[in-house]
Amino acid sequence: MERLKMTARSLRNYYRYVIVVVTFVMLGSLMIGPDVFTYAMVYMENNTTDGEETFRTYNDVEKNYLITAMAVGTLIGMYPFNWLFSRYGARFVILGAGILSTLSTFLVPVCLDLSLAAAIIIRILQGISYSADFGLVGLVVTNWSPITETAIILALLSSFTFIKASVQLPLAAYMLKSYGWRSIYYAIGGIIAGSTILWTLVYRDDPRVSPANHREIERIERGKEKKNEGRVKVPYKRILLDHRVHALWAAAFVDTTASIMLSTYSAKFYSKIGFDSTGSAIATSLPGYSFLIGKILTGVLSDAIKSISETTKIRVFTFISLQLSAFVLLAIALTIQADRNLQVAFQVIFQFLIGANVGAFYKGGVLMSGPYAFFVIGNVQLFKSLSSLIEPLLFNWIVAKNEFSEWQTFFYIHVGLLTMGTIIYFPFVTTENQYTKCEDRDDSNESTNQSEL
Repeated sequence: MERLKMTARSLRNYYRYVIVVVTFVMLGSLMIGPDVFTYAMVYMENNTTDGEETFRTYNDVEKNYLITAMAVGTLIGMYPFNWLFSRYGARFVILGAGILSTLSTFLVPVCLDLSLAAAIIIRILQGISYSADFGLVGLVVTNWSPITETAIILALLSSFTFIKASVQLPLAAYMLKSYGWRSIYYAIGGIIAGSTILWTLVYRDDPRVSPANHREIERIERGKEKKNEGRVKVPYKRILLDHRVHALWAAAFVDTTASIMLSTYSAKFYSKIGFDSTGSAIATSLPGYSFLIGKILTGVLSDAIKSISETTKIRVFTFISLQLSAFVLLAIALTIQADRNLQVAFQVIFQFLIGANVGAFYKGGVLMSGPYAFFVIGNVQLFKSLSSLIEPLLFNWIVAKNEFSEWQTFFYIHVGLLTMGTIIYFPFVTTENQYTKCEDRDDSNESTNQSEL
C-alpha cells in the first residue's frame, strides 16, 4: 500500500507524461479503426474462414470509393471538432469521438455485407471520428507541454501512427489468419472502447484541475503567456491570411501526401513484389518503428540543441524530412525491381527521415501560433484528408495496370512534390507569434476606451 502511495505521488510530479501516454494511446486508437481497412481489403476476399459466410466482393473502383469515403468524413468532421475544442476543451469531445469510432468500427463488417451505400456511410462516420486527431495534438501540446519540452512531446504525440506498426498490423494479420477478416474490426473496436474509457478517466483539459501537484503545474506554465479563462477566441482571419501559415501548410501537405501514399498502397506494393499477407503486414509495420525512432530522436535534438536558433533548427529538420526523404523515394523508384528486402529497407529509411517533420512544420506551427496551435496543426488533418481523396485518383490514373514502370512514375511525382515543399517553406520559416500580440493590443485598446468612458 505504501509503495502504491509513493507511485501515485511520483506520477503527480510528472503528470504531463501520464497525459502524453494516454493521449498517444487515444490518438492511435482513433486512427487504427479507419486505417486497418486498406490492409484488410487487400486480403480478406481470399481469407474467409470455414465458419464465415461468403464475402460480398467489391471491384477496384468501389474499393477506392470506400477509401475516399473515410477522407470525406475527416473533411466533414475537422472544423466542427476544432470549434468544439475551442469551446469545450478536449476531454468530453474526444469521449464522443471515441464512442463514434468504436460503434462505426464494430459495424464495418455488417455494412460491407449489406451494400456499397451502407459501407460508404459507415466509412464516412469512421472518418468523422478520426478527424479529431490532429487538433488534439496541438491542444495537448499547448496545455501540457513545458516550453523546453515542446519538440519531444510533439514527437511523442505526432508519432501515434506507430500504433499501426506495433498493434494494428500484427493484430490484423493474426486475426485474419485465425478467425477471418470480420474479427479484425471486432478486436480493434474493443481496443478503441478501452482507450476511450482510459482517456475519460485520466485526461483533464487544465493542469490546474488535474492530479498534478503544484511543482508540476508551475513547470508546465513557466514562461508561457497567461491563459484566458473559458472559451478560446481564435483569430481565424489573421491566421488564414498569413502567408507564413500558407507555406507551412504547403510543407505539411506534401509531407502527408508522400506518407499517405506509402502507407495506403504499401500492402498492394508488397503484394506486387511477392509478399504474402503475413509478410506484407511485417514489411508494412517495420517503417512504423523507424518513424517513431526518427520522431523521438528529432524531438530530443530539437529541444537539446541551443547553439543555433529555433528558425535554423526548423530549416534543418525541414530539409531532412522533405528533401532527404525525396532522395530515398527516388532510390525506391530506381531500384523497384531489385531485391524486395532492399525495398523494405528503403521504406524504413524513408519513414525515419519523414519523422524529422516534428522538428520542422510541427514545431514551427506550434511556436508561431501559440494557444491557437490546435487550429494551425489541426489543419494538417485537412491535408491528410485531401491526400486520401487525391491519392486513389492519382493511383488509379497512374498505376492502371499495376506495372513496375507505372509505380515508378507514381513515386517520381511524389519526389517532385517533396522537393517543392522544401523550396516553398524554407523562406517563410518563423517562430514569432504575431497573433497573441495583436490580441494584446486589441485588449489594451479596449481597456483604454473603457477608461475614457
